[in-house]
Amino acid sequence: MTSTPRRLDRRPSRTVPASLLALFLLVLGLLGIGVLGARMVDGAWPAWTAPSMDAAGDLRLDSAPVATAAAVLVVVGVLLLLAAALPGRAARRLVLADETVGETAVSQRDLGRHVKRRVERADGVQSARVHVTPRRVEVDVLCPLDDPEPVRLHVEQAARDAVDTLHPVPAPRVRVRMRRAR
Repeated sequence: MTSTPRRLDRRPSRTVPASLLALFLLVLGLLGIGVLGARMVDGAWPAWTAPSMDAAGDLRLDSAPVATAAAVLVVVGVLLLLAAALPGRAARRLVLADETVGETAVSQRDLGRHVKRRVERADGVQSARVHVTPRRVEVDVLCPLDDPEPVRLHVEQAARDAVDTLHPVPAPRVRVRMRRAR
């Protein structure tokens, strides 16, 4: 057993793309087994695949459709390798790193909710939407007032205070956009 704990800001799994690819390959494999089984039993391709199999049998390896299919397979293979090798965006980020012993993490979504609640309490804010990225907290605010500049200052301060209370690592920049509600 090691003395260092596991990091809490793990990368999200790629289960959805892997599951979709596995399902696609499973269906393709079952379809191929069915077609080859019918060929072995009947001695001929099934009627719905006969034109395709005859056309595929007439193709040469140096023809354009074969080269195109090979290029598409290479691109898909490289994309799948990159998806497997490159980590996704962190689902959580470390917070309170300088005050708490150990590690504390909060999800990006929860950080966004925290900022949104704090911003919506500011005077003159009708509604707010918050989008959190690893480097930035983007706040979109609807304001019913004709002159939203005083509200903007309060919203920026509220958003910065909300982020500063958690001390996320790395510290994101806060960006506020004001829109007039109609």
